[in-house]
Amino acid sequence: MAERLRRHGLKARTITLKLRYGDFRTVTRSETLKEATNLTKPLWEAAERVFRKWQMRSGGPLRLLGFAASGLEPEHAGQQWLFPDPEQEKLKRLDDIVDKIRDRYGKGAVRRGLTADPDTRESTD
Repeated sequence: MAERLRRHGLKARTITLKLRYGDFRTVTRSETLKEATNLTKPLWEAAERVFRKWQMRSGGPLRLLGFAASGLEPEHAGQQWLFPDPEQEKLKRLDDIVDKIRDRYGKGAVRRGLTADPDTRESTD
């Protein structure tokens, strides 16, 4: 999703998870970020927070899990910082490199990795 936002020159302020149970009952849960972004890591972190909050309250097996972005705005809209956050700049460079590799060699050419946390994750991806 973040890659598509970047391709279209957009940022998103809100992420929404669509959760569908086996009986086709559907619920949505969302989170609005402090500032719009098109960086992969903050979007996935927001989605994970929303999912974990739902899981702690309701949980249960799902037949569908959807992820959407809304509150879209142009990539260069809003406040421009005189001194950009170094961590955000690092994430932007990483996303740019991953996008270029995928453009050249295909979507499966590179994947992001996560360090497994034995308390919260079962595997790495």
